[in-house]
Amino acid sequence: TNEQPSSNWNALWSAKAQDFDGGWTVEVRIPFRSIRFAAGVETWGVNMRRMVRWKNETSFLSGVPRAWGRRALNKVSDAAEMTGISTPTGGRYIDIKPYVLGSMLTNTTATPAVRNARDGNVGLDAKWGITPQFIADFTYNTDFAQVEDDEAQVNLTRFSLFFPEKREFFLEGQDAFAFAGVGGGGGGGGGGGGTPGASPNDNLTPTLFYSRRIGLTNSGPAPIIGGGRMLGRSGPWQVGAISMQTDEVGAANAPSTNFSVVRINRDLLSRSRLGLIATRRDPTGATASNLAVGADAQFNIRTNLAISGFVARTSVARTSGDSIGRDPSSYRARIDWNGDRYGANLERMSVGDGFDPQVGFLRRTGFQRSYALARFSPRPAHVPHVRKFTVQSSADHITSMTGTLQSEDFRSYLGTEFTNGDVLSTEVAQVFEQLVVPFDVAKGVKVPVGGYRFNQAKASYTLGPQHRVSGGITLTRGGFYGGTLTETSWRGRVEISPQWYIEPTLSRNHVDGPYGNGDANLVSTRLTYTVTPRMFMAALVQYQSRSSSMSTNMRLRWEYQPGSEFFLVYSDGRTTIGPNYPELENRSIVVKLTKLLRW
Repeated sequence: TNEQPSSNWNALWSAKAQDFDGGWTVEVRIPFRSIRFAAGVETWGVNMRRMVRWKNETSFLSGVPRAWGRRALNKVSDAAEMTGISTPTGGRYIDIKPYVLGSMLTNTTATPAVRNARDGNVGLDAKWGITPQFIADFTYNTDFAQVEDDEAQVNLTRFSLFFPEKREFFLEGQDAFAFAGVGGGGGGGGGGGGTPGASPNDNLTPTLFYSRRIGLTNSGPAPIIGGGRMLGRSGPWQVGAISMQTDEVGAANAPSTNFSVVRINRDLLSRSRLGLIATRRDPTGATASNLAVGADAQFNIRTNLAISGFVARTSVARTSGDSIGRDPSSYRARIDWNGDRYGANLERMSVGDGFDPQVGFLRRTGFQRSYALARFSPRPAHVPHVRKFTVQSSADHITSMTGTLQSEDFRSYLGTEFTNGDVLSTEVAQVFEQLVVPFDVAKGVKVPVGGYRFNQAKASYTLGPQHRVSGGITLTRGGFYGGTLTETSWRGRVEISPQWYIEPTLSRNHVDGPYGNGDANLVSTRLTYTVTPRMFMAALVQYQSRSSSMSTNMRLRWEYQPGSEFFLVYSDGRTTIGPNYPELENRSIVVKLTKLLRW
């Protein structure tokens, strides 16, 4: 298969493990109706991975190339073959999951203020297995009260932040809607960001379908009246379609809007693919809707060599004079060599100044990007405790559509992966940014318009996941838009017991410059306690100095029957600058009960 892998698969299944004198056993039960398969299939592709954390060992039922690393399970072409299991025939395959919800809301910032307002709601989701390979989903009065709050992020750039999708309805099948390797609502945020040593501009690839556009406005949520989705595969063809309708939100000046997406993929050869996508945003009463269309392709010519690209275009409204003459198109061509010892990337991308996918996500518009990266990753045989060295250099050059330099990034990276899974890395970069509008980096600190060239150095140490205290600490020091930046951050996991763990995030960012001094700090902690395999409690507490805000989100989830759940959710938001520190601004308490009915 050439589908984009997703770690958010959450179909109905069960598993149990047991120790005995000679070792351990595990049994996994996956109902046929939880997966898609061809009628009459007799041979199944199966692979399994065993991870021994304490010695950083990974083994597979069926071997895969070492260069695939953590993505090894996604290489299904190397999976083992399982025979002797016959597929069922017939059946209606209908699931209906209604919910009932009660809530109490306080909002002291509203006019007039709301205090302990009670409300109730009902709705349902439904799933119909038309065939074993084609599944239709329907939703009415969709509710996501049980979804965890977004994790706060520190933003020291002038571009928008990307927040991953967490709503279960949109997580299922999101891989089918990914365009050019990104999107569909999950993590990634435009592709490539977060890779050690990579350019920060790697996340500029446009996302044509960003599911978080559905049900959210610039000032808050928009109720989803309902909608449907269909996913299916027939031979080399894969199709997906979504249509959702949101309600009007008068306070946000947001009309009732229809969001529609159609995606088609066609497998080629053994590991290549062609795809088409179309998205449409159609607000009620608008003179024109927004349409985006695109075609993408990926050709895996050899085990380590891939050539990919896309072309896309959006409709441009001609109702205002300043839109005339803008370029509503975008394209990218990319070559990736991803060997275990050597690696290289070449990319050319353009995003026109009139390109506007309103059902997608776009960090930056009106630019052309040229990018190159080279990597050398030897595995030394005679260096104690070292598994692999990585030496990497990249050059990133971004101009306007007329050729004016906007951004430049030259970066060198040196990483050492130890045999226990720990990683030590250093990185130096020379950066140029041309600001055409000022932007805020901390409370009361605004970087003015101008061209800035500066150097930065970064060092980080990441503890392997086998440690009870894991995660990474990063130190950054250097120039920053005519001033200096000092950053210290730690994002980790502390395992208190097999059932209870804490995931702290601490980030201190201090900016000194001729335009002022300030801090952009973030403190966040997630606590999770697994009561039983079917019940857990979690809390996420966050504080941001830039907005002087504090938030708390606590959730109890109990799966009292397979697929049927009870949720108790408490959320609040507070400000730390009021007289009653920390002063309550909003609070909600939600009780939600779902029941899965299957035929």
